[in-house]
Amino acid sequence: MYEHMGKRILVRASEKEAAELYYDIARHAATDLGLARTITAAVFHLDIEAPLYAAAVRTRPMLRPVTLGKVSHLELDDEEGTLKVSVAVERYFPDVIRTLQDVFGEDRVRHEERLKITVEPPEGMSSEHLEKLEELVVHDPRKKLAHRVYDLIERVRPEGFRVARYARFDRDFLYLASEGVLKDEWTDLLFELPGDLDRVGERRGPSE
Repeated sequence: MYEHMGKRILVRASEKEAAELYYDIARHAATDLGLARTITAAVFHLDIEAPLYAAAVRTRPMLRPVTLGKVSHLELDDEEGTLKVSVAVERYFPDVIRTLQDVFGEDRVRHEERLKITVEPPEGMSSEHLEKLEELVVHDPRKKLAHRVYDLIERVRPEGFRVARYARFDRDFLYLASEGVLKDEWTDLLFELPGDLDRVGERRGPSE
């Protein structure tokens, strides 16, 4: 197997030209997806003859989910029978209103003033309910990051390799794919890839 390695990315393939080609695909895909600075190491293993494609991507430590109570102030208006939500962090406003619409229904959520949202809650909502509502996750960077990482992996994946198996361990995203049935022994490679991630992360390659 030939290896082509640059900064944070290693591609191993049965042919030298293939290793170089897929390295360029991975590098450009990481940039397009905004992952160039998020990834600390990535390994792509391509054996077209097997046929087998395996990949592993390690990211930097992820941010914790953002809850409604962290970015908003909630208050029950007893006279109107509504819930007033004042968003304190503007960049989360779209996430807040979308989450409230998912929970209460679009017809019960109104955006009447800048960063102000009025909700018609179910009858009987109390201050205790508000405390639970404050823990509602409105933005989860880990979930969105996972989608982008697997998008990267699938952009590098050779065409036709559609039978896949996924695994995730903390910051490591693992992926195994083939054109047909995945052999049991290939799973061993899937769990060997984190060792390659260690090697790539420790070695400094040329600037991308």
